[in-house]
Amino acid sequence: MTKLDIAATLNTLFFELFKVDETKLISSYWDEDLMGERVGLAPRDLLYLFTEIEREFNILIPEEDVVQGHFRSLKGIEGVITKQVNLLCQ
Repeated sequence: MTKLDIAATLNTLFFELFKVDETKLISSYWDEDLMGERVGLAPRDLLYLFTEIEREFNILIPEEDVVQGHFRSLKGIEGVITKQVNLLCQ
């Protein structure tokens, strides 16, 4: 799975789960804090996203990635997924 495939799948999953109005997000929403004012997810939403990502990509997300803040933006989450998918391919 390429980084582009990961990004596309994550994007689709995000919009399907949260029914976010894409027109309200600027093009750089991937860098936005998911619990910030612009996106506005609740902590429980991130937990839901976390479990759906693990299921969709068949990976386990290490606790350290969450603690270090890598799970606060879609860009960070993409990096976590890419790292875990690459580890599975080795």
